[in-house]
Amino acid sequence: MYRSPYTKGPVIITQRFGAPGNYAAGKHTGIDLVGQTDKTIVSSINGVVAATVYNDKSYGHYIILKETSTGWTFFYAHLSQINVSAKQTISIGHTIGTEGSTGNSTGSHLHLEVESSDWAYNRNLIDPAAVFDFNKFTNTAMAANLVLWSQDHDSWISQHLMTYLACPGMPYDGWNASKYPAARVFKVGGEAASGTLLLSGSNQEQTAKTVLDWIAKN
Repeated sequence: MYRSPYTKGPVIITQRFGAPGNYAAGKHTGIDLVGQTDKTIVSSINGVVAATVYNDKSYGHYIILKETSTGWTFFYAHLSQINVSAKQTISIGHTIGTEGSTGNSTGSHLHLEVESSDWAYNRNLIDPAAVFDFNKFTNTAMAANLVLWSQDHDSWISQHLMTYLACPGMPYDGWNASKYPAARVFKVGGEAASGTLLLSGSNQEQTAKTVLDWIAKN
């Protein structure tokens, strides 16, 4: 397991890998993290800096690291500051940058991707949660909120709730409480389920109204 890209915890996971949404790939291609006490980002690998780039229309300031032993690439995006340069050799724990909100971003966070090859958009992706031990290294806190939807037709109104809460979401049938813990879990549409706060109506329109009413009151 790789060490966390943060030097201190807790760290909040605000979006999970593979979550559907308004992304160019149709899904979230990495994991989004927000440091609560420290914004310093460090290398999780021994390797080399493959590239440092700025693109104001997408990932802002980002760094691509290549691991020497595996050839995997690690992608750190939306940084406010970059502290390394291309072709530089780095080791585990080396400071590479600072969490930020550059590029197409709505708030300070780190977008982290892992690929089992040279980096290319949406290719050979690996879920960072499967290879990073966030809990061990940073005392990662569970997500404050999580939104689940029962049916595909409820996903669009669920996106509104996710935006309002700045939290991740996923289909209810793919949720595992131990794998995706959260302090408060919302279920949009369908029937009540243990451990969730139900926001539902008699039909799709009424469910949307229930969600919007909840947002207006909170």
